[in-house]
This record gives sequence, structure tokens and C-alpha cells, in this order.
Amino acid sequence: MSAERVAILLATYNGASYLPALLDSLSEQSHTGWTLLWRDDGSTDGTPELLRAFCARHGGIELAGQGQRLGVMENFLTLLRYAVGSSMFDRFAFCDQDDVWLPHKLDRALTHLRGVQGERPALYCARWVLTDAALSRVGEAPAVHTVGFPAPLAQNIATGCTIMLNPPAAALIGRAIPPRGSVHDWWAYIAVSSAGGTIIVDQEKVLLYRQHGGNTVGVSSFVGRLRNALQRGMGAFVTLLRAHVRSLLDQDIATAETRAILEHMSRQLQRGFAGRWRLIWMPEFRRQTVIDTLALRIWILLG
Repeated sequence: MSAERVAILLATYNGASYLPALLDSLSEQSHTGWTLLWRDDGSTDGTPELLRAFCARHGGIELAGQGQRLGVMENFLTLLRYAVGSSMFDRFAFCDQDDVWLPHKLDRALTHLRGVQGERPALYCARWVLTDAALSRVGEAPAVHTVGFPAPLAQNIATGCTIMLNPPAAALIGRAIPPRGSVHDWWAYIAVSSAGGTIIVDQEKVLLYRQHGGNTVGVSSFVGRLRNALQRGMGAFVTLLRAHVRSLLDQDIATAETRAILEHMSRQLQRGFAGRWRLIWMPEFRRQTVIDTLALRIWILLG
């Protein structure tokens, strides 16, 4: 058995309906060297009581401040910063309250991360089986591939509930300040990529990703993503793109190479339509599929 100590970071809010299945799946992990760190964001449905009962049997750490609403991003970052600061853990895994982990999930992530040597930040992510609320299979995550910077600014390929971080990546994300409107997994992917870190995409499916209508972030088809984009307005993506670029430039995160790319992007975003036209043809500034890349270019030009 590996001696690596894993911090499982669980941010909760009114998750009592689905938590028992998740907690059972944690207790069935083939890698047993984990500790559950959790913080509730003001639940009114008995979520904290469920977690305290679980931790009484299996151990765990409850962070103070229950009831103070932080939102998803800050809740996860609060857990991560605590785990990094405690110096108790070798790896850090994000966890959602409504999924079911397959027994090999932690072991696969640990195996992949062992290949990253030294102080290089590394982020592991994997695929998942999409289910309905009753855990009946309805699909699966598409296969994705890693691409060079600035592709992480165009699309997130790292689903948060599959992410595991090594200590340099966890420390980086813990000290970085995300822009308003970002989400924890996309920001983690962007930050590690811009810092020249290693992104590991495992094509194995490691959990049941439950969609039940109340998810904070859900999965949708291209048509669904297009409909959502139209509802938000074409400028929403460009606004977040600007925020991500500015946050990376304002902080000591990017390598010299990625900083040069970010400075170029920042200039083009300030030059109106002509600048945005140049931006969409930058090498590697694309999404995983041709049709999604086309949508990206349209959103940027019209935004």
C-alpha cells in the first residue's frame, strides 16, 4: 500500500440527498491513506450532521466557519489553503458532494503523479461516466487531449471532481487570486498551465458524475452550451477571458514564455475588432473540437 497521504477536499451545500453514496464510495477506495477535509457553506438539510457522523467512523477534519456563505470557488480554496498549510499531505483531490467515486480513483491519480519529478507543478484529471440522479448511465466524458498554452484560456478540460494536485501545484493555486466569475477547476487548470506545469489527462473513467438538475456546474451538449452562451450574452466569455489574462499578468504565476503570450493577448483584447481578429488565429488558442473552436471564434469576434 502506498504511504502517500491524500487530502480529499469536499465543499458542501445542501447535499444530504446524495452524500451517503459519495461517502460510501470514499470508504471503498483501494488507496486508504486519505483524510476527508470538509467545509459546509450554510446547509439547512442536515449535511453537516451526515459528515460529522462519517468522520466519527473514518476520521476527518471539519473546517470552522460553517454557515458563512463563501460560494463554491472560495469554499474549495479555503480547504486547499488549509490542507497545504497543515503540511500533512502529499496530494490534494477536489471532491463534489453528489458523485460516486470508483474504487480505483485515488490509486490511478497517484500512479500518474508519481511520474512528475522535482518541484514542477502537476495537475491530474480524468474522464467520468455521466449519470442521472438515480445513477443510471446516460453518457460519458469525451476523450480529450492536452494542448499548449493559451488553449487553457479557451476551454476547461479538467473536471474538478477528477482533479488531483501535487504539492507545488496546490501551493500555487492556494496563493493565486482567481478573477471574479471563474470556477475552481478551470482556474486550477489555467494557473498550472501558465506556470509551465504538467497537465496529465487520464482517459480512464474514474467516477459516476451525477447530474440531477441542482448541480452548481453541469454538463451539456454543444447545442446546450450554445444556448447557455446566448442567454449569458456573447460578451460573457470575453469578459472572463480578459479577467483570466489580467489575473495571470498581475500575479507572479506565468513563466516568461506564457507571460509573453498573455501580454500579446492583452494588447489584442484592447484593440477592438481588429485585435480580436488577430487573437482568434493565435497558435494553440483553440478548443478540443473544430465546432467548439468555431464557436469560440464567433463569441470573441462578437463579444
